[in-house]
Amino acid sequence: GQRLLEDTRVGELVPLALALALIPIVGSPPGSRLAIPWLTLILLAAGLRAGARRRFFRSRRPAADAPGALRWTFLLTALAWAVGPAAVGGVLPFDRMVLLMVVVAGVAAGGSGTLLADRPGFHAVNALPAVGVVVGLLRGGLDQLHLMAAVLAIVFGVLLILLYERNHASLRRELQQAHRLQISEADAAQRGEYLDALRLSAPTAIATVGSDGRGGGVNPAFGQLFGYTGGEAVGQTMTYVFGAQVAVRYAPAPSERAGRGGR
Repeated sequence: GQRLLEDTRVGELVPLALALALIPIVGSPPGSRLAIPWLTLILLAAGLRAGARRRFFRSRRPAADAPGALRWTFLLTALAWAVGPAAVGGVLPFDRMVLLMVVVAGVAAGGSGTLLADRPGFHAVNALPAVGVVVGLLRGGLDQLHLMAAVLAIVFGVLLILLYERNHASLRRELQQAHRLQISEADAAQRGEYLDALRLSAPTAIATVGSDGRGGGVNPAFGQLFGYTGGEAVGQTMTYVFGAQVAVRYAPAPSERAGRGGR
């Protein structure tokens, strides 16, 4: 959900930028009479999408609710970009329809990145405009050029789906690994708290010693027996804390000292 909220800010700009590219394609006859309604629909969808995102932030709902709360805006964007190509098909000449197909492909490609966290939203933004392009091309004629262009639009959509599914699966694996790591860290912290509580409440004297042979901490029973508080023992040598006899007994073996670069 958080990834979607971050990416949708960029996703709101992509359709607007590509809408500017539509002006020279459909802004002159014979498509000019359809240009204003179509561009108005695109701008309306973009405005509703931005407004929905802002309302979601103000509602302070969990980020996990973002896909369900914003998905209708992605569907509206997809419909806005699907209606235009289908409407101007048969009106625009073939060369301008090909340019239009490139612009619409940019919308779908942008969605493959900005909607990586919302699978249904991407499929809507990819499929609906592609259907609109194919319908528009077939309305323009069933000759070889129009049929080839329609096939290319379908092939592009399929390839984009394959690429998206691969990236979406990678994102899911990353999120699952991060979740498992978070759980593991929480378990380790809980075990550490349990061991600390057990050490502090034990009636027998307990002291921890680090790999460098220095004291890591003592419990109250140890302090009562040896006269040290936990803070006084931390970082001190075993000889200082336990006495020479105990220090010699629990000193690291020569092989351990050599492994640490000791003498």
